[in-house]
Amino acid sequence: MRVLVTAQPGDGHWWPLAGALAEAGHDVAFATSLVFCAIVAWHGFRCFPMGSDEA
Repeated sequence: MRVLVTAQPGDGHWWPLAGALAEAGHDVAFATSLVFCAIVAWHGFRCFPMGSDEA
């Protein structure tokens, strides 16, 4: 399954769900701020920046 996560910055908002989906073999990507995209990418997820550069 392909999943697009849209979340505000903060590990508690996205990591439990995205991590579980990825571990189950799903294709997980994010649409979030440019600043948060760097954190998401560091965790190994694909990210599509959107909105302003604010976190």
